[in-house]
Amino acid sequence: MLTAAADAATADAATADAAVKPWPAPMRHLTIQLPGMSHHFDPPVDKHGNEIPNREFNEENWGIGIQLERSLTGDWSQWVGKTSFGVMKDSLNAMGAYAGHTWQKRVVDGDTYTADIGGGAFLFYRTLRFDGPHVLVPGVLPVLSATHKGWGLGINVVAVPRVKLSSGTMPNVIYAQFTKSF
Repeated sequence: MLTAAADAATADAATADAAVKPWPAPMRHLTIQLPGMSHHFDPPVDKHGNEIPNREFNEENWGIGIQLERSLTGDWSQWVGKTSFGVMKDSLNAMGAYAGHTWQKRVVDGDTYTADIGGGAFLFYRTLRFDGPHVLVPGVLPVLSATHKGWGLGINVVAVPRVKLSSGTMPNVIYAQFTKSF
């Protein structure tokens, strides 16, 4: 009789947990963000929009970051949220930091690879002028990600439009960042 009461209590606790949590917590994936590379569509310009002679954008963006990926549930089961932060050498050859969160739809979930497309909100701590001060730059940007499941190797591609701010100009660039997931 005591065993039946204990079993009933365990079943009641499981039912209460199920009522509080209608679905199990989604699995999280840790990814290391590795150095990337970029392609700038315009030459460097000064605050007046004139091309700067003898200056080139840095297109080898060394750095490292962390990305935590979490599959969404319910009606959003084909979506993933990705939170990331890290440091990197930016377009103006200065070290800076970034943090962001993206929401991406998993458009391909094959046996060997995945592909996600979406957008995210980012905050960059970077320079906007050569040898200029660091400033906080917010952004909402489109993102494309692909990962080989077996190897855990992937790529994040971000498009940044040219934006002129009072402290300088964010260049028009496509940035590719390599990833390794665990």
